[in-house]
Amino acid sequence: MGRVGHDQPDVPGQFGPGQTAAQPTRAQRAQRAQRGVQRGAAGEGGQGCGTGAARAALARAALARAALARAALARGRVLGVDHDPQMVRRAAERAAGLPRTAVLRADVHRLPLADADTDRIRTDRLLQHLADPAAALAEARRVLRPGGRLVAAEPDWDTLAVDHPDPAAARAYTRHLADRIVRNPLIGRQPPRLAAESGLTVRSVVPVTPLFRDVREADRVLGL
Repeated sequence: MGRVGHDQPDVPGQFGPGQTAAQPTRAQRAQRAQRGVQRGAAGEGGQGCGTGAARAALARAALARAALARAALARGRVLGVDHDPQMVRRAAERAAGLPRTAVLRADVHRLPLADADTDRIRTDRLLQHLADPAAALAEARRVLRPGGRLVAAEPDWDTLAVDHPDPAAARAYTRHLADRIVRNPLIGRQPPRLAAESGLTVRSVVPVTPLFRDVREADRVLGL
């Protein structure tokens, strides 16, 4: 994980560049979502992303939703943003009944938010699927207020290791995912540099290495 923010003033956040799990492997199954919370002109905000495909991801999304709802009760507004109409409908159903919560269809490269009116942004496994991750980070910086926070986690598919009787086959599978399936397979190691180039300040980077011993669980999470 790492912390990121504006050069002036401080906007801490977090990245997870060492992750290799908790996501589907097929780009066509990738769905993107963002959440923003606003309070008044500047507001408290967060953007998150999720695929909506894996059951484990949905469970984590439910926990994140509850936390965001608590933030919204303190005079905030939670916004979910996704480019896919089906995902927008599903997110809206899950968010039904939550106070000050809305789900919008929009592009993360061009958020429908004014400059400096979001306090919190959260992304999870989003940048790996984007056409221009650097532009998305620059857009996040644009909508963050001074002192706001960006939290993000991204996988590094090139580090995927599989314990298989045939090591050559395991390496070939990793290469297949990194070379042919995931759009930005090395994004897990790139957020600190991309964030700095977009005008954010990286505070720290903490690699995370998930381990799966059950192939069925790995398949549900990774989309093997």
